[in-house]
Amino acid sequence: MSDDILRIKLYSSLLLDDIKCFAYYTAFSYRDYNQLNNALWQTGREELIRGGLLASGAIYTAGILRGLFTSFACNDFSVIPSFVPKDLPLLKGTYYPENVINILYALYYQDEERLFDSLLLAQQFLVKKKRSGMNEFSV
Repeated sequence: MSDDILRIKLYSSLLLDDIKCFAYYTAFSYRDYNQLNNALWQTGREELIRGGLLASGAIYTAGILRGLFTSFACNDFSVIPSFVPKDLPLLKGTYYPENVINILYALYYQDEERLFDSLLLAQQFLVKKKRSGMNEFSV
């Protein structure tokens, strides 16, 4: 097979399998930061939809977290109140997404007391992971 055919197969595979990577690739290739911002926006929305639809019964999934932070990356803060409402109570911090949401809440709503409590829960979570031998999997 010639290099041209392999290149076409690679690009079409990349395009069909993961469109967001292709959007990032073209934005960086052309050094078009407006296009990069658009790619981030689309990726963030896609992650939020996927995280919400394919949830495993958890309140917050990795997809929702990726979507929230990708939205942050393109200055799209409009999704935060939908996924992290102002009246959300402090989560238990049993799993890493709960700790992330607690800290995100405290930072977004600028709640110093909540930040202190969130960091305390996150620290307890990490200590528990170290004791259980799971520290290499800690965030």
